[in-house]
Amino acid sequence: ILQDTDYHVLPLPKARIPIIKLSHSAPPEQPTDPTCDLGDHNQLALEHTRLLLSYAMLDPPRLRALVLFIKVWTKRRKLNSPYTGTLSSYGYALLVLFFLIHVKKPAVLPNLQRIPAGRELSQHDIMLEGHSIYFYDDMEALRRQWHSDNTDSVGELLLDFFRYFSRDFNYTKDAIAMRTEGGLVTKESRRWPHALLGIVAPVQPGSSVAG
Repeated sequence: ILQDTDYHVLPLPKARIPIIKLSHSAPPEQPTDPTCDLGDHNQLALEHTRLLLSYAMLDPPRLRALVLFIKVWTKRRKLNSPYTGTLSSYGYALLVLFFLIHVKKPAVLPNLQRIPAGRELSQHDIMLEGHSIYFYDDMEALRRQWHSDNTDSVGELLLDFFRYFSRDFNYTKDAIAMRTEGGLVTKESRRWPHALLGIVAPVQPGSSVAG
């Protein structure tokens, strides 16, 4: 089967979550090669995707442009492969969310994981494989009740994003924890004081998705 496709196929069976990476050479007019990761039995990844989609629905022009730019920028510099010791594309998306929620004043986005549900939730709505997966997902209601007073352009946000993570973020002391108020915890509290960058995934509290 692998010989019958013009995609480049790279199995990663020893990755933290085993996947098969597919890539295809892009035509000159495209900024980067199209890629796809195939996995199996990873329900948490679906929750990650649902979370990102919900945030994207709140501010499509700015959030999607920022995430896409960062993904292309890191891909071209070979900085988006956890298998080789860097952040995943999802990890970079979390950096963008953290920046827009916790760093920018006024905030560009609300913290969906800290907004009460407003209804009774079942255990299935809250927990998956021992991890909390709750976030407020009624985007239609939220768009009627919440709006951002931040009017920065995509370019201004991008400049501030790079400025913050190149100058202001304390890599020695802090780690990102999206569910917490303020979005930061100390590495010492998570018992990884020597890690260069830590991110506690929003639907996997207590787990590092970045070394």
